[in-house]
Amino acid sequence: MTALSSLVVFFVVQEEQPYHFALTWFTISGYTLTAGVFVNTLSATMLLMVTFISFLVHLYSIGYMAGDSSIRKYFAMLGLFTFSMLTIVLANNLLLIFVGWELVGFSSYMLIGHWKEKPAAARAAKKAFILNRIGDAGFLTGLMILWTYHGSFDIVQLHSTDHFMGWQTAASLCIFCGVIGKSAQFPLLTWSPDAMEGPTPLSALIHAAT
Repeated sequence: MTALSSLVVFFVVQEEQPYHFALTWFTISGYTLTAGVFVNTLSATMLLMVTFISFLVHLYSIGYMAGDSSIRKYFAMLGLFTFSMLTIVLANNLLLIFVGWELVGFSSYMLIGHWKEKPAAARAAKKAFILNRIGDAGFLTGLMILWTYHGSFDIVQLHSTDHFMGWQTAASLCIFCGVIGKSAQFPLLTWSPDAMEGPTPLSALIHAAT
């Protein structure tokens, strides 16, 4: 159903203006932060990709994981992974993206180490978690720079900035550190081959798709 709904969203967005909806998330020191969705052509495309690939992985997992003693935990974490990816794709601000980013890291850790009785799987999960946290520290630093100089994480507001300054370069590079970790680029790349210790459907979801 989610994949079909994403297909509808994809075609609707092609003919209309980007959709932006937000609610108050929390207020701190006089600043109000929102949580919501921002859907344009790019996010709708990624929404369709994530839901379609996730559907195929869930479908394949039914047979592949049949008889596994922890199958409920596996599907719970697979669902959390998909939810986290959709949060990243649809979030209207970078702080909410970071929340989805961390949930992806947690669910990846749980899925890679699903067969915890295998020492190699446990080591691979720990390695992936640590290397991703290194990259995420850069992401968090980038958010701090953005908040200090811009005072907002809202994607629409960031897009409307009509001048370019040095702090934007620094923030972008820091956020890219998080991307380096999650996508296993140099030098944070050694966790990816080890992650194959997890169930095969997970490898399809992490390495080949999302």
